Amino acid sequence: AKTSEPPAGASSGFVVVVGGRGFIGRHVIAALRRHGVDARVAGRDPHTADLTLDLSPKGHAVDDAEKSLERDAAKLRGCACVVNCVGVKFAWHRKGWRAAHVETVRTLVELMRRAAAAAASRIPLVHVSVAGLDPRFEDPYSATKLHGEAVVREAAETGAIGRSVVVRPGVVWGAGDDFSRKLAAAVKHAPVFPAPTPSGPMQIVHVDDVADVIVRAVQRAVMSTTTAASAASKDDKIPVVETVEVVGPAAVTLPELVRATAAGLDLACRPVPVPAFVLARAVAVLELLSRDPPLTSAQLTLLRRGVVGDVSQTRAWLGGREPRAYAGGDAKLKAAVADVGPLFGVSLRLSRPAALVAGGAALLAAYYALVSSSWGSF
Repeated sequence: AKTSEPPAGASSGFVVVVGGRGFIGRHVIAALRRHGVDARVAGRDPHTADLTLDLSPKGHAVDDAEKSLERDAAKLRGCACVVNCVGVKFAWHRKGWRAAHVETVRTLVELMRRAAAAAASRIPLVHVSVAGLDPRFEDPYSATKLHGEAVVREAAETGAIGRSVVVRPGVVWGAGDDFSRKLAAAVKHAPVFPAPTPSGPMQIVHVDDVADVIVRAVQRAVMSTTTAASAASKDDKIPVVETVEVVGPAAVTLPELVRATAAGLDLACRPVPVPAFVLARAVAVLELLSRDPPLTSAQLTLLRRGVVGDVSQTRAWLGGREPRAYAGGDAKLKAAVADVGPLFGVSLRLSRPAALVAGGAALLAAYYALVSSSWGSF
């Protein structure tokens, strides 16, 4: 069944978007405001946030923790819904993943519970996770994402928060995204692309489609929470937590994405299969050398496994329309990589002699990194 249309104007109360300065969060804020919603960015920095909240694990671990929690909870009174877009792609250790994907959610839920208790009305939550999760996954990114979902589900089932929606997007592309920008930058500066093998299919989804689904999720969460609070809602069949996968219309492989991007940029680039365990060593080194590596261990894990979902859910939550397909030659993407330089200042799209020298140096560096990390594992 199709979901309701997005709200035409502001609902009673404002909507708080945690992580509203991030890639998905910025588009969610813009989409909500286009529909007349009073959307407010929540964060720790008072210079960039409309509403200052400290959701870090140590944010309220002080002598006056109770007063600190009450102070932040008071800022959520009058809030119609909270959207959580917080997520990280890289962390030095498992505690970093847990802090972002689990402890942040716990603190947020506690603030929502306190705010609702004071106002005698529960606040629903729209929680952004990731598509394709499975309880069998043990990598820290997936495990903590699943744990964060469990925190939301428990809070909704116990009545700490209102009826909620977990939104699971696939790999997201669009204006300002990290994935397609780095993919295009790699294609721009090298005639070959190291593609991990084995690798799984991906259903690339446009950020505007993700934002549109989140707008509908906000409306649905608010309406179902309001309905559940009424005396006539005992037979309401809407679950306390709904899960929706937001993915692109077709599954594609990484080599296909490389070719599409290269064609869109009017360049030649050939995907070269590289054993995933070799790339894992190289990625580990890149994470040590750069604050913004071209590929992270979490992203490599997703590439190896694939990120797919049920596109029929996406269509339903988009009001029946088809989600946008990936466009490697998108004008905004071209503009985004126009001034992007090569990794560590080395471009392999040089004259033939220079390219051979640079390529040989890069291969030697990769070999040295692989051997060094291999010796370190004994």
